[in-house]
Amino acid sequence: MRADVGWTPGFVEAGFLAPLDGTTAAAEKRQSFKKNLIEQATYQGKLYGVPQVTDTLGLMYNKELFAKAGITKAPATWDELKTDMAKVKEKTGVDGFAFNPQAYYAMPFLYGEGTDMVDAAKKQVTLNSPAAVKGIDTLNSILAAPGVRKLDTTSNAYANIMDAFNSGKVAAIIQGPWENANVFKGAAFKDKNNLGIAALPAGSAGQGAPLGGHNLVAYAGSDAKHQEASQKFIAFMTSADSQTKVALANGTLPTRDDAYTAEVNANPGIAGYSPLLAAGKPRQPLAQYSSLYTPFETQLIKIVSKQEGTKPGLDKAAAEAKKLLPEFSTQ
Repeated sequence: MRADVGWTPGFVEAGFLAPLDGTTAAAEKRQSFKKNLIEQATYQGKLYGVPQVTDTLGLMYNKELFAKAGITKAPATWDELKTDMAKVKEKTGVDGFAFNPQAYYAMPFLYGEGTDMVDAAKKQVTLNSPAAVKGIDTLNSILAAPGVRKLDTTSNAYANIMDAFNSGKVAAIIQGPWENANVFKGAAFKDKNNLGIAALPAGSAGQGAPLGGHNLVAYAGSDAKHQEASQKFIAFMTSADSQTKVALANGTLPTRDDAYTAEVNANPGIAGYSPLLAAGKPRQPLAQYSSLYTPFETQLIKIVSKQEGTKPGLDKAAAEAKKLLPEFSTQ
């Protein structure tokens, strides 16, 4: 199965996944695959998947609109982003930035203040920590800044934001490489070199973005014959040759360094995102981690749409998170 990287701990605890250490599937993992991707495919010391495709979030921006606004480089901090987006609006009449109010897209604001939804090692829910509050307050300040597109909390928000960016009606968004192929179909990016990709701006504690993607995994309940077949298939699909072919066809990022051939790196979308992977933040090794996005997102939408204050909203998100993690403490 092709499994989201966030599913590994939960599927292991449910008994679904076979360990792959020492098998044909994992023969090349130490030599070729990116270290943080192998970390994310490992749980309790055992490898349960081989990374097949990866991604992270970056700042996608329209170089032409930035140039018209006199902006010569991507913003390095969130304060610089606010300044630049006001310039874009003033000089071009186009909205400088649009934000998709989903929990995954808000994670960089937590990482930027040195925190996460939880601290698995300390068994703490940190969604309502002072650092988390500061991160979401930073997001709120961006959404209220001049030149930022009116917040869209409808069910079509994702599609609406992408349509606006692809057509040149928004200058910058937070997005991942899975949208590269669609962006290049947009009217604003017929010239692929018009797409700028940069690391996300930093908060007071630094910069960070979630490390995503999919692993290929083997079902633990199959017999020896099917286990062997699964291992061979995983090895084939994660080989350098296969990853190169998939990257060329889909514009996605390989998980091994030797698949970044000159032809693959000629794709500006891949070339833009691949340097960002090294700083990507792996998911914490916690079966419930992916489920934490739900209470976070429920309150995030209320916070950014001014239905709830930042601290009270995050307190409610933390309380819901604690129900999933009763042994964890809260802030």
